Amino acid sequence: SLTKAGAFDSMGVERNQALQNMDDILKFATSMRKNAQPQRGSSLFGAPSTPTLKLKPAPPTTNDMKLGWEKELLGFYLSDHPLNSYTDKMKENGTKTIDEIRLIKSATFPCKTIGLVSKVHKIVTKAGQPMMFVTIEDFSQKPIEVIVFNSILNKTASVWEENKVILVEGRMSWRDDEPKMICDNARRLEA
Repeated sequence: SLTKAGAFDSMGVERNQALQNMDDILKFATSMRKNAQPQRGSSLFGAPSTPTLKLKPAPPTTNDMKLGWEKELLGFYLSDHPLNSYTDKMKENGTKTIDEIRLIKSATFPCKTIGLVSKVHKIVTKAGQPMMFVTIEDFSQKPIEVIVFNSILNKTASVWEENKVILVEGRMSWRDDEPKMICDNARRLEA
């Protein structure tokens, strides 16, 4: 968990390389503990040699993997945020932040936002129709729940995947004094 969260990054140890060599690292640490003897100073022939560990090469960790591990283990993104590479697309598409769309009180006013899918909850209605409650987040204080009814879900099913960046168009609903976005359309964005 420490390796995945980046605790050893400052030591020059690449995360995936450390993970791929974890068995060797643990064996080395165990042998060092077993062979630890109190040092009595230098011998006639110089200081005793210290064994070293050579890590096998491994492919570097992708940025998506790093961010996923950080979010899973720490609860937040530490080294970067997945939406940082989408700031230009946010401006191009004329989207609002989640904090801004939370202020819209009209149920007929169209709004659109770009966010990261953080949670997908699928249900089946009493009528037997599938629908989803999807939580998306951006740089705002709070995420927002997007309600995806069956008619829209049929057209956008491939969009709703955790840790993917999407553009959502819809309108706001204020049932139970909690703002939710009713999805009219959605598409996945690529950086």
